[in-house]
Amino acid sequence: MERSIFTALFGGLLGITAFGGLALVGSVPGTPEPPPSRPEGEWRLLDPVSYENISLYPVVSSYSQDTSSFLTLEEGLATGEVAVREKGSETMVRGRDGRPVYIPQPSSGGSVNQLVLINRSRRPLLLLAGELVSGGKQDRVIGKDRIVPAGGPPLPLDVFCVEHGRWTGSAQFAAANTIVHPSVRESAAVDQVQTKVWESVRNGTNVAPPPAAPAARIAQPNIQGAIAGNGRTEAYEKIYESRAVGVSIDDFVDEVQRRFHSANWRKLLRSYAVEALTRPSYRMAASRDNANEFLRRLNGRETQETEPGVYRWREIKEGQLAQIELDALQPKPMTLHRLLLHRTS
Repeated sequence: MERSIFTALFGGLLGITAFGGLALVGSVPGTPEPPPSRPEGEWRLLDPVSYENISLYPVVSSYSQDTSSFLTLEEGLATGEVAVREKGSETMVRGRDGRPVYIPQPSSGGSVNQLVLINRSRRPLLLLAGELVSGGKQDRVIGKDRIVPAGGPPLPLDVFCVEHGRWTGSAQFAAANTIVHPSVRESAAVDQVQTKVWESVRNGTNVAPPPAAPAARIAQPNIQGAIAGNGRTEAYEKIYESRAVGVSIDDFVDEVQRRFHSANWRKLLRSYAVEALTRPSYRMAASRDNANEFLRRLNGRETQETEPGVYRWREIKEGQLAQIELDALQPKPMTLHRLLLHRTS
């Protein structure tokens, strides 16, 4: 029986970018079509659901993977099994039974681009680039996909700030139930440059519109007004609230979600909606060839990082395309996440 992986893979949001559905923002007139490509493996596309300048392509397969052994960041932070702290706020010592004991320490000032993560659960933790953690001295986004083994020592975690202008608060972070939109994800996960992350937050999109482009639904004056009205702190969640930018992002998401008949992936869908609303609304549907680019394996320069017995991360760059994949190596090898970005730089 054929299974739609966005419902079979996980009951929440695991693997939506990778396996669940592909969201494409409409391209501008004159953008060249990519050459037809052949999907990889047993994945194939169903007919798209389009609304204004977003097209959603369900990705289906004849098989599914059991991912119940993995913990998500939202779940771990909500239950207390995972803790994210400012760097220097805790130290670990071993008790008499050999188990780790975490002792709070006076703040040493912290680091903008590094936090400390502790996985106290009995399950490996899945982290996805672009996931937002709220609190601490500044809100941050995860910089790279990875898997954190259960019960390991405190892990230095590479992050990017998305709240320029604040450096006060506690050392603790909570789940924000948010993943940043694709332009910010590109600047964090692919470019890995903090100044570009801030620029993507302030501008809304990395795509420069042509001279004759119509006005975006969320234009730069809206974003700058939201920043100014937020006490000069550029908090991602506050900037992209519907009332802050004068556009009902949630209504946009509700309409797309209604047509797609899925309630499992609002967080990711909202990130695509923000991206679409900050780009000119040409109302052009992405083609199936555009979508098939997501399914084929790129042929270009490849970079890999591996933690033996835990995960393998790889990035492939081919022209303006960047593909990031995260494979779990235990309990059995499987691809947990695939992200394809059309780079703007």
